[in-house]
Amino acid sequence: LSRICSQSTTVAGVRFTPGMRVEIPAHAMHYDPEFFPDPESFKPERFLPENKDSINTYTYLPFGVGPRSCIGMRLGMVQVKQILYRLLQIVTFEKCAETQVPLSFAKGKVLLEPDPPILLRIVPRIKS
Repeated sequence: LSRICSQSTTVAGVRFTPGMRVEIPAHAMHYDPEFFPDPESFKPERFLPENKDSINTYTYLPFGVGPRSCIGMRLGMVQVKQILYRLLQIVTFEKCAETQVPLSFAKGKVLLEPDPPILLRIVPRIKS
């Protein structure tokens, strides 16, 4: 996330002047154990409604935040849900023997990338 400073200010002893580019290292925050204990583990339960209060609003920014957040966020989320819904109606996924469990992820990537890759077998559902 990148913004251009519009007025002079000082934050935590650092001086910002108009025209300076300010970068928010969202990926680094998402992997900071201070904000997300055991950040490299896949724990979707972190984001359940009952755990919402344990996440600081400004530490998880997959689409940005505020009036300049990603304009396509809602559309993207709806599309992903529709695709998954339809896909899971017609197929199931099975883990291949070559898939490493537990998963490990490549270091230093902007997006979460399993290393080695996840190998799945796609199996058509039997129509009844």
